Amino acid sequence: MPLNIRSMYCLPLLLAILILSLPQRGQADTPVTFDAIAATVDGKAITCYDIQEDMNTMHQQLKQQGKHNIHQKLLYQRALDSQIMWKLQQREAKKLSIHVNPDEINNAIQKVEERNHLQTGQLKEVLKTQGIDYPTYVKTLKKRMLTNKLMDIAVRSRIKISEESIQEYYRKYLEHPKPRREIRLSQIFIAASKQGKSGTQDIEKARKIAQSIEQKLEQHEDFKKLVSLYSNAPDSSTGGDMGWFFPGGLAPSFAEVFQLSVGQHSHIIRSQRGFHILQVQDERWQKPKIGKAYDEVHARHILMKVPNNADVTTRAKIMNRIQHLAQDLKHADDETFATRAKEVSQGPSSSRGGDLGWFKRGQMVPAFEKAAFSLQAGETSGVVESQFGFHIIHLIARRHIDPNSLLARHDQIQQALTTAEMQNQVPRWLSNLKTKASIHETHDCDQMIQLKLLIPNREKAETIVPPSSSNQSPVTIKTPEQALLDWKRAWEAKDMEAYFSHYSDAFMPESRFATRSDWETYKRRVITNKTSIRIQLRQTHIKKTDDQHIQIDFIQNYIGNNFRDQSHKILHMVLEHNTWKIVREETIE
Repeated sequence: MPLNIRSMYCLPLLLAILILSLPQRGQADTPVTFDAIAATVDGKAITCYDIQEDMNTMHQQLKQQGKHNIHQKLLYQRALDSQIMWKLQQREAKKLSIHVNPDEINNAIQKVEERNHLQTGQLKEVLKTQGIDYPTYVKTLKKRMLTNKLMDIAVRSRIKISEESIQEYYRKYLEHPKPRREIRLSQIFIAASKQGKSGTQDIEKARKIAQSIEQKLEQHEDFKKLVSLYSNAPDSSTGGDMGWFFPGGLAPSFAEVFQLSVGQHSHIIRSQRGFHILQVQDERWQKPKIGKAYDEVHARHILMKVPNNADVTTRAKIMNRIQHLAQDLKHADDETFATRAKEVSQGPSSSRGGDLGWFKRGQMVPAFEKAAFSLQAGETSGVVESQFGFHIIHLIARRHIDPNSLLARHDQIQQALTTAEMQNQVPRWLSNLKTKASIHETHDCDQMIQLKLLIPNREKAETIVPPSSSNQSPVTIKTPEQALLDWKRAWEAKDMEAYFSHYSDAFMPESRFATRSDWETYKRRVITNKTSIRIQLRQTHIKKTDDQHIQIDFIQNYIGNNFRDQSHKILHMVLEHNTWKIVREETIE
């Protein structure tokens, strides 16, 4: 699900957010068994399996809020939109080489435990008591962290806040400290595109949806329920929660919300990318925080690392080298030091000439901090040892900071204004992603939902009764999807006759089998010897070669006894007597 931009920066909320957004074990309303194609995004398939999982999650959230009898078509469209946006974000993350590694996930889990006063490893047990599957929790956390990184790089990093805007914010809100009201907001956002020939129609359609939502709110329908069903914003997965805001921390077009009381909602607010309705969820008054004055220094450094396995001789060589370098740079000017740092420093700041920017006490390791603050502007230290290696420090400047000055509040103001601008830029960015992508919705799942094949029980669906039928007999649908599903079921049931019946007489086994009989003997042995077999099919894509031939491309997860395997497979099928039969199997390495 797409990320709540503000909440992911506030880890104390993360545990509750994730628990609320995960389906609880054993409570899914709909068994997930098959994955026909719901849509494709730039050739990547979104399956009914994906849609149904999201629908179940949304349904659980709404049930927890006491909301029942939700129209399945609304849930379906909401889940489909969510999956499309996730595919687009995955594509962008891959393009920008953005990923989340296991250490980052472990660190995030550790922070969740610390901030919820849990011991290391205790989170897993807490989730278990909530009926939440831990691997699913980790998967959801990783997904949110990836989206958070993507937003930072693709959107936040490109926002430029002018010095004039920062100064104006300071004069208006911070120059004369006084208690300030802070409000927590949720939003419903309806996207509207101006692009293309249908731009005007899209805007009017979005306006009508927003107006209908406003009417529902006037009739006291639940705001969070409407968020789940209609909102196109990234924060829709967490009830539209945007986080806490001070006056000045939102785009000017949203300023009216600071006049609202808790529980009240705004009128429809038009932005460049759609329509918003905001609601005040909570409020608090913050007293001005005025700390003590402090000193900051601006420094460069050169770092030479010492390998963990370095012996005494190696360590002595590194020390000798940096001592000579420190002697050479003892009276160097800033430009000379920066040039040498680019050439020899092994720290991450080397590309910037070793520039560490401004920092105050408590931000660096003790040995480094003590040496840096003992220098005067223009001075260079001798060799300083820390756990990172050996350093040479050059002090560029010093300054004394008044905690209520513009200088002290500069970064805080910049972050507030950046967050305000994110409210405009994120929907615009997401809309652009969607506009540039090739998206094809098949509506297959939508049709199955309407015909009660997907919900509540897809397992028993064998036939389709046309919605307009009167005395017509049920029409059996022979589709490639059903052929694939029946093949999977026969394999799981270890029903070998049914399993082999899905293969054409013209089937060609792998080259390692001399005859079809050898292949069948092998299959009987490996399948029937298993105590249990479970097959999961994902990312299914069907390509029609001609009226008689198709290819089904999918990811297959095989679980048998204690053995698990994942493979990318292609089934080549031919239509024989109104039934799709397998003529060749491929496993893609």
